[in-house]
Amino acid sequence: MKWERLLQRSPTLKASIPALLSAGIGVLTGTLVVQITSTNGVLIWKYLFRSSSFYGLALVVLAQILLSRSVYISERNILRFADNEYCIAYLRSKCLPEAAAKYQEMIKNGDGGDFKRAMDEIAEILK
Repeated sequence: MKWERLLQRSPTLKASIPALLSAGIGVLTGTLVVQITSTNGVLIWKYLFRSSSFYGLALVVLAQILLSRSVYISERNILRFADNEYCIAYLRSKCLPEAAAKYQEMIKNGDGGDFKRAMDEIAEILK
């Protein structure tokens, strides 16, 4: 998504959004308590689902969960490429099927010399 790239490029935004969401959660929690408290200070839980701040709180919490999960997945995908074995496996998964398709007819006809040279080059690169 485009906003994931924006978060990756802007550390300030990446830190600010969760802070703002947390502040919103705090405000909505306080509002919710006020809305479900009776005049004598007792919480009336049956008013919970009638309270507009409950639904706002649920939306903000959901937004924070989705944002945190998105940032986690994005950073995990970036860190995978720091692992040499993952990079090799990734290159193999992308390059070998294309190379096999390209040389399929040549191999069927018994002319696998170019394919062997290509595989040797890929093996050399992946060392």
